[in-house]
Amino acid sequence: MLLRLLPALLPSWRFFDRIGPSPRIDYAWLGATDSPEHAQWQAFRPLPARLSWWQFVRRLFWNPYWNETLFIVRCAERMLEGETGFPEAEIQRRLQRAAQRGELSAGTARPHQRLVFRLRAVMPDESRPEGQVVFVSAPLPLGESASP
Repeated sequence: MLLRLLPALLPSWRFFDRIGPSPRIDYAWLGATDSPEHAQWQAFRPLPARLSWWQFVRRLFWNPYWNETLFIVRCAERMLEGETGFPEAEIQRRLQRAAQRGELSAGTARPHQRLVFRLRAVMPDESRPEGQVVFVSAPLPLGESASP
């Protein structure tokens, strides 16, 4: 009995068996005839290069965008693990909402009709910082909502 209780009393500090790829989400705007292969990809909610002391303290107590970003990254991780359906629809829905709020920058001057996103798998020890593209979504018009 004590041997079964011991791991609960003295937990192991080994959190991960292995370190896997880290997902990165990029988005692009496509015109009516554009294809994702020639899109100008931009990172979705990249980490800030620097934070002031005040920003750091404020983010400890109030940071709803970071919480949502963590959820979106978890959805991307689930897609990397092979799950389809909900994670993809949820990422699309969150990207559409960010676009409607004006959070996504345009990148080009042409009319923006469709939004597309891709997932990149970045390994921490890899020499290629851009990672490997593992998924590209179908173009989604802004007015259309993703299915839940």
